[in-house]
Amino acid sequence: MKLKKLISRLFLAALGVCVIFTATACDVDDVQKFIDDNTSVLDKPVNVRFDEENVLRWDSVKGATSYNVIIDNVVYSAQAPAFDLKNTNIANGKHEA
Repeated sequence: MKLKKLISRLFLAALGVCVIFTATACDVDDVQKFIDDNTSVLDKPVNVRFDEENVLRWDSVKGATSYNVIIDNVVYSAQAPAFDLKNTNIANGKHEA
């Protein structure tokens, strides 16, 4: 019985040491540096226009894998540098984009 208690105490002590090392191994600056090193700010789209079919188009942005089109505070997702307004319930008129 004494051996079981000793093993249990040793295990808890070892676990406590591991928790202390884990908690101090990574601080906020390390996390922020990782985020900064692994993310980038993409350029804004240029040459935004409506084509002859009234599809909103823009030049591809290097590094972009998708685009968010925001119209009147509603976010629409586009997988290509184009967005067909016919697929929305947006009424004709002026809108904030």
